[in-house]
Amino acid sequence: MRSKLEALCVRYLREQMTGETEQLLRDALKKMKAAAVKNDDEAFLDADMHFHQTIWKLSNRVTLENTLSKIMNPFIFMLARAYSSQTPIAVRYKKHARYLETILTEPVSKVEHSVEHYFRELAIELLSKLPPQF
Repeated sequence: MRSKLEALCVRYLREQMTGETEQLLRDALKKMKAAAVKNDDEAFLDADMHFHQTIWKLSNRVTLENTLSKIMNPFIFMLARAYSSQTPIAVRYKKHARYLETILTEPVSKVEHSVEHYFRELAIELLSKLPPQF
C-alpha cells in the first residue's frame, strides 16, 4: 500500500515541480547524508522520516499526506527501525540518493511505476531479513 501511495505523491509533486521543490528534496537528503557520515542511526532514521514526509507534503495532496503520516507512518518506521538498521548506514543513504535521482530524473509518465518498483525491491530486501517462521 505504501508503494502505491508514495508513488502517487511523487507523480503529483513531479507534475508541479519547481526549483524550490527540488531544493527541498535535496536538503532533506543532505540531512540523511550528515547522519550517515556521523554513523548516527537514530539521526538517520529521523532524517529518513523527514525525507519521505517532505515528498508527501510536496505532493500537495492533503488526503495522501495524512494517510501516509497518520496511518502508514508508525508501521513503516517500526519496520525500518527493526530491520533496515541491519543494513550499513552508508548503503541505506546511497539507496535514498538513487531514489531521489529517480524521482527527479525519471519522465513524469514513468515515475509512478519506477517508485512502485523501488518499494517492491525494498520490501523484498526487508522480507529477506525477517526471521524464519516455525
